[in-house]
Amino acid sequence: MLTLHTYKYTRLISCTMLVIISFLLNSSCKKVVYTHWQISADTTLNNSQIFKMDTDGSDIENISDPNRWDYAPDVRHDGKRIVFLSGGNNIYTMDLDGNNVTVIPGVPFDAGCPRWSRGEGGWFILFTAPASQLHSSIYMIDLDGSNLTQITSPGTNQDDESLDSIDDKHIIFSRYDRDDNHDRDLFIKYIWDDRPEVQLTNTPNQSETIPVVSHDSRYLAFRVSLGIGFDDQVHVARFTSATSIEILNMIDLDYPADVNISGIDFSDDDSRLFVSTQASDVPGNLINAKQEIFSMNLDGSDQQRLTNNTDSDTWPSSVP
Repeated sequence: MLTLHTYKYTRLISCTMLVIISFLLNSSCKKVVYTHWQISADTTLNNSQIFKMDTDGSDIENISDPNRWDYAPDVRHDGKRIVFLSGGNNIYTMDLDGNNVTVIPGVPFDAGCPRWSRGEGGWFILFTAPASQLHSSIYMIDLDGSNLTQITSPGTNQDDESLDSIDDKHIIFSRYDRDDNHDRDLFIKYIWDDRPEVQLTNTPNQSETIPVVSHDSRYLAFRVSLGIGFDDQVHVARFTSATSIEILNMIDLDYPADVNISGIDFSDDDSRLFVSTQASDVPGNLINAKQEIFSMNLDGSDQQRLTNNTDSDTWPSSVP
């Protein structure tokens, strides 16, 4: 028979164990997907694949088919599906475990940078096309291939490149202007009519690219390239309106993180960033083999390295 003192002690232990178990379960559910491109010792390039790992860099798993060339994943904002590119820049979706792979019909050949909508009025896909040619624009399409719509109309010597959705009314994207000293700036566009885009940055001596919006749509992070001889920066900003931002942090990455940032995303709770970039401590001169994924707080503190190999790890996307 338990005494009152023993009962209280036993109950305390049980509650403590439940808290610990709950913490462990929640921690183990936090994942990030990314593109992994294996590079052999003879620099042979294998098919790029989509990998999944815990947010501390453990439990790495290939969720792609090795016979496909898969890359540039983006996790849907409910955490249930991934959109990605495969083969000749065709757009596919699949479950988080790699099952139920489905092509999106009607996508123009040579698509790029697929991104999910926010799901406020149903899911659709945003992307660029033609991705590897001049004068690329941004499009949207429904999952069944219907309602293909061109959203942006860049000038003759302009390309609209990386993008993300702010909400299901606005996108943010990077525009490359070859007539303006090959500069890249960020723009915001209302997607449901032809009203002109709003220029968000105008910085002649630096280029802003790879914009990503937090899961709660309050914050923005993007790559800033300062030119030859300078490391890339990550800038973190807060949206002050639908078309304006306030810069909060300008992050200089710590060694060995270096130049050539090739992907950014917010963590599931928007408290941290995942950044893929070149790591200067990887041996050899092959740039692709130097791409690694790091994690850090929104102010750049507590930088942690998640991958460490001589392969290419790029385009991280966290699972909400």
